Amino acid sequence: MFSFRLPFCTSRDQNILFRNVCPKFSKDFDHRVPDKMDDSLNEPEYIVRLAEELITVIDNEKIENTLLDNIVKEWQKILEIREIQKAQTKQVFQEVMQMESAEEANYQKSQTACQHLNQEGQSLEQLVSQQKEGLANVVSTCERLQQNLEACQQESQKLELERQEVEKQKKISIPKTRHDITLYKLITNLHWQLDTPQNELKGYVCGNTEVKPFTFNKEQVSKFDIVNSLWDMIEEDW
Repeated sequence: MFSFRLPFCTSRDQNILFRNVCPKFSKDFDHRVPDKMDDSLNEPEYIVRLAEELITVIDNEKIENTLLDNIVKEWQKILEIREIQKAQTKQVFQEVMQMESAEEANYQKSQTACQHLNQEGQSLEQLVSQQKEGLANVVSTCERLQQNLEACQQESQKLELERQEVEKQKKISIPKTRHDITLYKLITNLHWQLDTPQNELKGYVCGNTEVKPFTFNKEQVSKFDIVNSLWDMIEEDW
């Protein structure tokens, strides 16, 4: 009986190889062997019949070592293809993992950038709020200073008017005052000493025969007593 089995080969793979390597043999074998077991045959009988048919087909086609070599070569090709597929699958998996890692890194970077931008935005909002508050204070201060300036200008105008009025009055009153002082001096003969402390009144009264000096302490003598004393000194010579 001709029998063989490839290492690491399932029944399904072996069947596929068998059909691909020797299609004519496979066709004859499919023609001779039914797809399913007849109801009249039990399982052992079916297996025996299957084996007999297989031997007959092998004998008719004279499949020997060449068939086995072809099968082994095809199987080696399949193994190589599978290894290539595994390597490609592994490479694709690694590339997918790298892409996922890169996407995760980019996502983390974008999240960090967003957080940084949010923090900067909050800082800018606080800065803008502070600047607005500072600007409001500056505007309020400017308004207050403007009001003070206007008040000062009004006061300055008022003082200027008063100064002009004083100058006008001086032009009128100073000559009159000088005239009155001269007249009082001639009448009373009263002369004042101007270089005295503020709390003292000093001077003298020129009489007909003598000069009468006087000194009064304003803190110790009342104005009323000073006036009376001066009039007494003046009347003595009248």
